[in-house]
Amino acid sequence: MTSINVGLIGYGHLGHALHQKLKKIGQHTVISSGRGQNEKLAAESDLILLTVKPGDVRAALEEIRGQLRDNKVISFAAAVPLKNMEEWGGAKVDKAMVDIGCQQIISTTEGEAQSLLRKMSQYQHIEAKTDLEIDRFTALIGCLPGVVAWHLANSPAAQAWLNKYSLWANQNFGISREVMQAIAAQAADNKDPHALLKSVATKGGVTEAMVQCLQGNPQVSFEELLAAGMARVDKIVMSFS
Repeated sequence: MTSINVGLIGYGHLGHALHQKLKKIGQHTVISSGRGQNEKLAAESDLILLTVKPGDVRAALEEIRGQLRDNKVISFAAAVPLKNMEEWGGAKVDKAMVDIGCQQIISTTEGEAQSLLRKMSQYQHIEAKTDLEIDRFTALIGCLPGVVAWHLANSPAAQAWLNKYSLWANQNFGISREVMQAIAAQAADNKDPHALLKSVATKGGVTEAMVQCLQGNPQVSFEELLAAGMARVDKIVMSFS
């Protein structure tokens, strides 16, 4: 892969984690210091990683719209539709997501952008064709701490359930079992699963929907649990229409 200039817009937890991963593979990255600097960064970057919160995506893309030509944008914002982002930016936008430890990445990218994400992904990079695949990964990975916390608080067989769940996610969607086990172990280290559950199951969010599904039927199938999360994703997606 030839040398490319990578710019990073958004430096919260995810932006910081991606920056550390880029440093680890030897990729120099320029970080935007905030609004007012994004346009300059976009003009100087071949690849732009957008890691702002979903509610800030439109403003960020509209700010850099005039600089988006041959350079590429990869958005890591959950549940924001690609078609909306491309309207806001006036150019092609790819979508990606990563687990909290930046060990496995899923994306709609091709070419040099995908090559870079493959280098960053410790486990097999997952190629996606649609928003649905990205959002499904987000529901399975991003909501896992809350789902695990619920099981730890309510079920003596939490580990056995997780083993089956991670195997199912791996066989059906290519998600690494090691990644899921690592996320679950981190959640289990929390001494108060009730407090963890309260902190991650935010009102109106996908984790809340999946936890409510478990509360309604602790024996719910994996397919039904995921469907509950994706139904909430659909509502969030509709809010951008």
